[in-house]
Amino acid sequence: MDSSRQTVAEGAGSAAPLAFSVEQFCRAHSISRALFYIMQRDGRGPRVMKCGKRTLIARESAERWRREMEAA
Repeated sequence: MDSSRQTVAEGAGSAAPLAFSVEQFCRAHSISRALFYIMQRDGRGPRVMKCGKRTLIARESAERWRREMEAA
């Protein structure tokens, strides 16, 4: 991984990342990639953004998704 990607994904050295890759999001939330994509298909997944070919989930989107899952 090049340093620019690492900086964005890790939030420039902060404890919490600014954005998660799909793999990082799944690992952090203990879900499989298959479940992530099922939830995306069904409209229950977090909001994603595209950066070139990469799919990222902003920290705020992950937080919003967790709140929605807790309320469900």
